[in-house]
Amino acid sequence: MVQEKRTEIGTLRALGYTKWEAMAEFILYGTLSALIGAVIGAYAGCVILPKAIFNAYAANFIYSAVQINVYWGVIAIATLLALACTLIAVWSVGHKALQENPAQLMLPEPPKGGTRILLERIKPLWKRLPFSQKVTARNLFRYKSRMLMTIVGVAGCVTLLITGFGISDSLNNIVSEQYSQIVHYDLIGVYNNSATASQKKAYQKAVADQSAVKKFSQVYEQSVTAKNSTLQDNQSITLLVPKNQKQFKQEVTLKNRQSGRTLKLSDHGVILTEKLAKLFNVKKGDHFTFKDANGHAYHVKVAGITEMYVGHTLYMSPAYYHQIMKHQVRYNADMIQLQKRDNATINHVSQQLMKQEAAVTVVQSNTAKKMIEHILGGLNHVVIILVVAASMLAFVVLFTLTNINIDERVRALATLKVLGFYPKEVLMYIFRETILLTVIGILFGYGCGYLFHQYIMDVLPPEMAMSNPGLLTSNFVISTVMTLLFLGIVMLLMARKIKNIDMLGALKSVD
Repeated sequence: MVQEKRTEIGTLRALGYTKWEAMAEFILYGTLSALIGAVIGAYAGCVILPKAIFNAYAANFIYSAVQINVYWGVIAIATLLALACTLIAVWSVGHKALQENPAQLMLPEPPKGGTRILLERIKPLWKRLPFSQKVTARNLFRYKSRMLMTIVGVAGCVTLLITGFGISDSLNNIVSEQYSQIVHYDLIGVYNNSATASQKKAYQKAVADQSAVKKFSQVYEQSVTAKNSTLQDNQSITLLVPKNQKQFKQEVTLKNRQSGRTLKLSDHGVILTEKLAKLFNVKKGDHFTFKDANGHAYHVKVAGITEMYVGHTLYMSPAYYHQIMKHQVRYNADMIQLQKRDNATINHVSQQLMKQEAAVTVVQSNTAKKMIEHILGGLNHVVIILVVAASMLAFVVLFTLTNINIDERVRALATLKVLGFYPKEVLMYIFRETILLTVIGILFGYGCGYLFHQYIMDVLPPEMAMSNPGLLTSNFVISTVMTLLFLGIVMLLMARKIKNIDMLGALKSVD
């Protein structure tokens, strides 16, 4: 804006207006832009984003609505930062322009002088470059700030796109991973150990006689808790002790996620699920402390860490249970696999088991599955917000910087047209730089997107869930295609502007 209105600024200064008065238009524009942006951003940050994230995180709770709190202090700080960034930019550009005298301001700003670049010192390569590519190479380093702005803007766009699509893929995969490769049982039927022998026998008969039951194995199930200084709440953990380890392998696959190695229950330690081990910062060989319902604390050695994406579970062998608890295991549950894993069959079998006198509860694996799917549905809103923000960032950066490039070089473009350069050659004088900088920005975005995605996947899932942090190749491909699509749209818009340049008006003397 300052460059476009140099003549107007010079005229005002020549008429006796002060520097501040000459800059008033730009200061007002920057202030209004920052304030309007702050209002829109405050609404999005206090209303739109909290609702989207609430819908994802509160999937397993019953709340009527999210309570919106407005943090005026944070909004004030954000508004001040927006004003500072905008007004500092206005002052730095305007102050530089106002150092010139009015007569100079009434003339177009002379182009920056070219300098020798490092590539020119590689003479065998430099000699083989055509003239147009030499011009592009020199212009890139001639406008260093614009080069950095384009690279950073495009890299930011690709980072957000990779993160957004990566969140979706990482979380969508956990349902299939958990319930097809790790958890194979459909129900855990818990019965009362204090029931009479006949009642327990009737319960076991009810399990065995169900035609929908494919197989089952006895386990001991108990709910325990654990907490450390870094966690606000007690973590609810399911303690499982299988009676027959061979049968148990058909119900749950215990394996290390990093190595893929299958784990066996040890008589000298327990196996923890991965997210639980991460929350308590324990690894194989460390000790872990949990409490039972009566508040008694037990210290156990960690013999292994198994892959699990939802819920906290502690697996223990019967021998180690006897060593820690000082009494034999009294099995109180059945892990049940069904012929069909549909909701109707699961609900029917659960109802039949709950009719038994010894029944305490039935834990359905599809309950957790439904909760995950609900969470994923809510997180899709967050992904959409990230993708929209990335798209706007890429388009604004590319459009603004390309437009400035054309405005500053309108005389050069007009000269090329007068000299008889083909339309494509005139367009590529500008677009070759933009394309090259976009490609460099995309490559930087790959690295930043990978790191940012890893960080988000560490902090985004709730305490009882873990994500699969891997990135699919399709994430990088889609992010690249979308960024190049934005570049293509900008180039189409700018091509019309270049085509309509008035050669006579651009080349005539301003004097």
